[in-house]
Amino acid sequence: MTATGSDGLSIGAGDLIQTRRNDTTLGVANRQHWIVQQITDDGSVYAREVGSGRKNPRTVALPAEYLGEHAHLSYAATAYGAQGATVDASHTILSEATSAAGVYVGMTRGRDTNRLHVVAADMADARAQFIEAMERDPADRGLDHASQQAAEAVRGLTADGPVRLVTDELARLDREAERAERQAERWEQTAARLDAQRATHRAEDDESAAALRKAEEAAERIRAEVARPLTAQAEHDGAAYLAAVENEAAASARLATVGRLGRRKARAEHQAATDQTQTRRAQVRETWGEPPRTSEALPEWAQRQAQRRAEQHPRVHDAARAVEAAQAAARTAHAGTTGTAGQ
Repeated sequence: MTATGSDGLSIGAGDLIQTRRNDTTLGVANRQHWIVQQITDDGSVYAREVGSGRKNPRTVALPAEYLGEHAHLSYAATAYGAQGATVDASHTILSEATSAAGVYVGMTRGRDTNRLHVVAADMADARAQFIEAMERDPADRGLDHASQQAAEAVRGLTADGPVRLVTDELARLDREAERAERQAERWEQTAARLDAQRATHRAEDDESAAALRKAEEAAERIRAEVARPLTAQAEHDGAAYLAAVENEAAASARLATVGRLGRRKARAEHQAATDQTQTRRAQVRETWGEPPRTSEALPEWAQRQAQRRAEQHPRVHDAARAVEAAQAAARTAHAGTTGTAGQ
């Protein structure tokens, strides 16, 4: 089932959409991104917010009327529309309308990958286009426009006319070109610094992840070390209880079949066996909880009870706290890496 957005394209479950009008009653804002979760029979959409940073992202219901007028697919956006967004991978297309600010926004949206796509004949052409974009301001129409204006201004002048005006204009254009080169170099240096910073944060993130894995492995090892003797003890106690149960059953069978002369002795043996079973059952319950039912279930029962007891051991508690500390450090390092990518 699909719905239709304001751009006339179909929207289905799992699509990324963007709301384009503030609506406090619906709980949505202009340029906010959402992942479609479900589409109802009447065309309404349930969507979960994206990029809010909340631990539990909100889910909103968008009526078909709002969707058809004020929401559309959002797998691609202008640099202005992408401001404030953070994604796993960013792809920016360089065009004649792209300014330095547009390149900066597009090249700093991705957490892991930021790519600039340039349609050029060769690397020299691509570099020239990049330099031109770095010099371009949203209010500036570029050096070509300035050159055309200068040529238009001196059109019709003769060699013995005001040549100085032409010379001054050419010199100004040369200075503009040099300034553009210097600006491009500064942008390259800035990009290099950002790459170095990202690499540093990524290394810290990797180091925190390695520390977390080490803490988790240590916790598992300690838990196994603590549980091993407990498992052996649980098997021993459980086996003793089951042996007492079998002995009581055998004594009961003898009592049922013995003759009159041997009944007193059989009764005494049965009572002793019953007392022994009750004692063993009480010991098992006090230490391990409910005793095992059969010898076949004994190994699994012993392992389960030992693991339960092991979780209460101080060494296991300390290891669990170490894992929690490593998890917090890993979250902090990952947040630093994400913050750098969004700068």
